[in-house]
Amino acid sequence: ETETPLFFFGHASAAWLSRDWSATGVFGDATIATAAKGEQILAAAVDRLVPLITAISRFDVPAPDAGEGA
Repeated sequence: ETETPLFFFGHASAAWLSRDWSATGVFGDATIATAAKGEQILAAAVDRLVPLITAISRFDVPAPDAGEGA
């Protein structure tokens, strides 16, 4: 795979601020949360982040030019 998508369902195609959806910035109903659900979400996030961070660590970043005054 040459690209690692940032999100579970592919690449980001839109962005928003939480205030666009909620005056308080809160999403959902935290009263239905459980430790097990949190563990599932965290495990899924880690499963996606590890390949992303691995791909980023392999980027060939050129050295900056010295430029004037360097």
